[in-house]
Amino acid sequence: MTLLASEIRGAWLCDDAFAVTAIGELDLHDAPTLERELRAAEAAGARRALVDLSAVSFADSTILGVLVGAAQRFEELVLAVSDVRVLRVLEITGLDRKLRVERSRQEALAALSVRRAA
Repeated sequence: MTLLASEIRGAWLCDDAFAVTAIGELDLHDAPTLERELRAAEAAGARRALVDLSAVSFADSTILGVLVGAAQRFEELVLAVSDVRVLRVLEITGLDRKLRVERSRQEALAALSVRRAA
């Protein structure tokens, strides 16, 4: 299987919330970059995180491990996942019941905003 080139980048949403956006197919080669982005945000004071996987068509177990670790460190972690293949992996592993998963970036942003206001 040939994986497509991937891209991972982060940006602040507000003073305590950080978003990481990933594009492509994510595997063990991308896990350190994802981990680095999330840890840097945490070290800089982010308490909430959005991981936008809406443009990701494949995520392997190392990526899932990074997400589980991040969920344990952040007060709130919301995933945006729209590809049925990635959603299926989350379902099979049971992570769809452990992690907050929304079907789009907009829904994930709304989930962060709603929870913050509560």
